[in-house]
Formats: sequence, structure tokens, C-alpha cells
Amino acid sequence: MEKLAFIFPGQGSQYIGMGQALAREYSVVRRTFEEAGDLLGYDLAKICFEGSYSDMSDSSIVQPALLTTSISAYRVYMQEIGIQPDYTAGHSLGEYAALTVSGAITFKDTLQLVHRRGELTQRHIESGIGRMTIVDGVALEKVELECSSADPSGSRVSVSCLNAPEQTALSGENQTMDLVEMSLRNMGATITPLFRSAPFHHPLMAGVSEQFAESLQSIHFSRLRWPVISNVTGQPYSDEETAADLLKRQITHPVRWVDTMSFLSGQNISLTVEFGPKTVLSSLVKANIPSGITSFGFDTASDRQALHQYLSLQNSFI
Repeated sequence: MEKLAFIFPGQGSQYIGMGQALAREYSVVRRTFEEAGDLLGYDLAKICFEGSYSDMSDSSIVQPALLTTSISAYRVYMQEIGIQPDYTAGHSLGEYAALTVSGAITFKDTLQLVHRRGELTQRHIESGIGRMTIVDGVALEKVELECSSADPSGSRVSVSCLNAPEQTALSGENQTMDLVEMSLRNMGATITPLFRSAPFHHPLMAGVSEQFAESLQSIHFSRLRWPVISNVTGQPYSDEETAADLLKRQITHPVRWVDTMSFLSGQNISLTVEFGPKTVLSSLVKANIPSGITSFGFDTASDRQALHQYLSLQNSFI
């Protein structure tokens, strides 16, 4: 029997106009953005559809916006197709969407959580302490060696996302990051510093993690309808009781996306559907597993059409 996984992207995949095409076509998208706007107290749809580059660079806005865009796309899928997944996973912020669709947490509660997470992130960005950079074209082992050479303790720079065999993210203190980036460039790496970023998934975010834990204490997590894979462990949550601790730890621990992809491959997943802006994670599926898994990004009209055609030919999913 064929197996299906849903995947949800994190911060960095946002763009002005995200969600607008689906909103024009589906009332469920419009209602989802209205629901979010009512809870947040501002017109989230207007910001996503017509906002400025400044809006899309403010974590306190972007994080709820990404969640809402992902959940609205998922609702369209369930309305139009309705085939449930065997697993769900999300990259960094995307883990919140994965938990929401699994039934572990309500959309209302998740929106409040990511709004708070975004506020705390934005404050840290404004402090100027640390940042994040994407590294392409160099194997993880070499990136880790350069980090440890510059900072044996790992307190000033370390790998913060293990995305694919030759794509990682670094987070850390600015001056040490500069040194490591220069070394990696000399090795042929492509270095992409993330504009107005916080050093996420690194110990420098410990203060944010502790403050965010206070918000997590008030949230009720329900039983999961299907397994959700944790960024921290690269394995499914053991139960809903572990959710608060794993979400707190996610802020200071690396995203183990390579392990997530390896786990899904080991479970014989043959199809992933990405819900959210762009197709960043669909590209990472191909980078991690060149053959054996088909991936579609629901944000792209051509991919939505291709997904319908694919499922119509694959009766074993039903």
C-alpha cells in the first residue's frame, strides 16, 4: 500500500502575495485568513496579499502568516481530496502546522503560540545578537569541522539545520560566523546570509526558549491523529505529553531534517505534499532522496493539477 506524508515549511519561504491565488478560488482560504485576522487583531490577509517587504521581514507577522497560509492550503486539500497522511512533519516553524493538522493543538492556540514565538524572535533580532546563514555545496562533516575549528565549544557558532547532504544552516555570534563563512567560501561553498534573522536552533536563543516555555505551559495538547516527526529528534513524537518540551527545545537545538527524510524513506513513504509558500521542502525531498518519493508543492497550480492526476492513477492511496 502507498504511504503519504504532509510537510510544512518554515520561516524564509514567505513572499508577498502568498495565499492570494488560493483565496481567490476557495472560500475556505478566505475564512481561514479572516479567522486568523480576528484572533490577531489585524488584517492578516491584506498583509500577506498586498503587504510590504518590511512586513515580510518582521517575525511577529511572518510566523502567524506562514502558519495561516499553510493551514488554509491544507484545508483546501482536505476539501478537494481528503486522503489523510500516514505522517506529518514541518521544518522549524512548520512543525506547528504539522501538529495542528494532526489534532494535537487547535488552530487558535497554535496561532497564539506562533505569534508569541514571532514576537520573541523579533526582539532578539533587534538586539543584534547573532544571525543565521544557509550553506550549500559542502558536506555536513566539513561544515562541522570548520565550526569546531573556529569555536570548539559550539557556543558562538554551530550547525543549526541539517537540511540535505550538501545543505546546512549555521547560527551563531556575528564575528565568529564571519570567520566560518569566509573559510567555507574558500572551500567552494555558496553562502546565503538570511536577512534580519535570529540565530535560531542555537544556544544563543536560550533566553527566548525559556520565555516561550511560559506560553507553552498554558496550552492543552490532545492525542495525535497520526504521527508527527520532531525536529529535535528526527523521530515521531512518543505522545502528546512530550510536545511542550520538544517545542521549547526546538528553539535551541538543530533541525534534523536529514533524519526526518531518512525516517520517512524507511517507512516506505512514496508521496509527500508540501503545504505552504513555495516548494522549498519539495526540493529538499529530492536532495535527500533522489528517487523513490514523489513530491508536490500545493502552492503551485501546476503541482496541484499534477497531484490530482497522480492520485487518480494511484488507487492504493484510497
